[in-house]
Amino acid sequence: MLILSRYQRGSSLLELMIAMSLGVSALTAFSAFIGFGLGVDANLLTSSRLNEEFTVVSQLLARDIARAGFNGRASMQITDPLIVARPFANSLVVGRYPDEIAQSCILFAYDRNANGVLDTHNGNENYGYRLRDKAIEMRTAGAGCDDGGWHDLTDPNVVEVTRLYFTLHPLTLGERVLTQIEINIVANLKNQPEVSRQSTLHFMVNNHAQ
Repeated sequence: MLILSRYQRGSSLLELMIAMSLGVSALTAFSAFIGFGLGVDANLLTSSRLNEEFTVVSQLLARDIARAGFNGRASMQITDPLIVARPFANSLVVGRYPDEIAQSCILFAYDRNANGVLDTHNGNENYGYRLRDKAIEMRTAGAGCDDGGWHDLTDPNVVEVTRLYFTLHPLTLGERVLTQIEINIVANLKNQPEVSRQSTLHFMVNNHAQ
């Protein structure tokens, strides 16, 4: 049987209090460090979400608008220029929805099915994009810039687009007059307006005739 000496004793109350204080301080510092790390991760996630949507939408607009004026039967315009119609020529138009900034809407057409005809049924080949109520909308059924019936391309409850501006620059190359498009876009996260991004894109529309 183990007999404890009367001189043996445990930790004093003061020692226990000091140990507890040190432990609490360590836990507080560790929690603060974890909280900072989580905050950084959350900011990175929200910023990444804005960057991803911004990039995808910008590239979509550029690729789609660059097709303006394409005609699948364009080669026949050389052999029979007086016979073949040019339904997609001069289709680029810039406007705006009421109460939005000028040049925040663009309309255009191209021959998606390459049949040489501007189809308006079963896949309308009149396209466009516009700014309305902090969202980029996509044209449907050949609607005009000031008409209803457009569909949201971006979700204004997540990303607010505060600026969408289209500029058309004619460029003369020899006997050809090409069109360069400039798109300026500014957007931010709705719940964190300080997380924002802006970009200006330039690209050529080779099939558009002035």
